[in-house]
Amino acid sequence: MDDAKQQEQMQKYMQMQQLDQQIKQVQKQVMMLDEQLQDLQITEQALKEVQNTKPGTSILSPVSNGIFIQSEFKDNKNVSINVGAGVVVKKSIPDAQKLIQKQVEEVKRIHEEMLSNMQDLTKQTEMLQKEIK
Repeated sequence: MDDAKQQEQMQKYMQMQQLDQQIKQVQKQVMMLDEQLQDLQITEQALKEVQNTKPGTSILSPVSNGIFIQSEFKDNKNVSINVGAGVVVKKSIPDAQKLIQKQVEEVKRIHEEMLSNMQDLTKQTEMLQKEIK
């Protein structure tokens, strides 16, 4: 094999390694999106449960991860939502559900884009593998 051919093979091999790294990065992002989607679905379910909980019901309220206090549930019509920068706004549960649903749709859209991107990268890798052989 001449030097030019060998150098071309090395470049293709390096491209393949870069594509492999990109695939791994996209896989991590897809996993994070899966977790985010699961969290949003849990939030959707929790909002449904809030609507069905009677005011005055004794509940456990989280203080920290795994630490709760006994409290009394007072409002099954509204929730307070952190909108960033320490700002909390009051929203009706249906409005909060709409907000969560928009987030779910956006996460699903990005998830599909990432999967498509990963498929493209995989195809590129397969083409390079064939060229190297």
